[in-house]
Amino acid sequence: MASSGKTISSEKVGYNFSQAAFSYERAAKVQREAAARLLDFMDASLPRGFRPETVIELGAGTGFVTRRLVMAFEGAKILVTDISDEMLGICRRKIFSMTGRKDEWMLDFEMLDFNEDFEIAPDCGLVVSGLSFQWAADLRSLISRICSGLPSGGYLAFSILLEGSLGEFRRLFDDAGIEYPVPPHPELRDVREFCSEFADIRAESYTLSSPHSGIRAFLQSLKNIGAVNPGLSKIQPGKMRKILSAATGGEFTASYHIANIVCRK
Repeated sequence: MASSGKTISSEKVGYNFSQAAFSYERAAKVQREAAARLLDFMDASLPRGFRPETVIELGAGTGFVTRRLVMAFEGAKILVTDISDEMLGICRRKIFSMTGRKDEWMLDFEMLDFNEDFEIAPDCGLVVSGLSFQWAADLRSLISRICSGLPSGGYLAFSILLEGSLGEFRRLFDDAGIEYPVPPHPELRDVREFCSEFADIRAESYTLSSPHSGIRAFLQSLKNIGAVNPGLSKIQPGKMRKILSAATGGEFTASYHIANIVCRK
């Protein structure tokens, strides 16, 4: 993998999320709301009475999506995965505690980097990912691999950050004349095109706003959820001071543009 700061590094992403494992649950307000909206969109988009034999969740984090998957698809085998072993451990303990599920052989947890090749069981009818595909090194390739692995009639459901997300923060870099180190998020039309191998695609988009007391509080919130620079380069302290000085005092609001996608093979 290239060493450009604008390249997603799975190793760096995994490290960031592992460092934030114990602060994520309280800090991830946007992610919690996005998880609820994804599951609601799935409820409206999947066929009535849909009962997959196996469900795979990619990028589970601490389990905002997982809990509703377990409740919605009782009786299905569910494989819950994440790139961070620390996040996965918290998710596992929380799900067994909150749901009371005792049939552990039906509910498995596995550390997995979805940027690497992975197997999809022949009886897998549903792959789900809540707000994690923006960390894909190659989103088109990831979606294509999932489509290839799913059986005919299988579904992929995911949410993802769209172009314009954190635009307020990006503009501070522009004002300071410093390159923003994170690759741009895709536009909705790009995401739909990446899903074009599927027979049917349903999509919706919306915006969530996250207010903070100031720019430093916003940056701390990103650190608390592990959503910091996923590349291999570092922003020098002098450049960061210049970026912070470009911010006006008072409240800082960050906008998240999000798409929910449900695809049928």
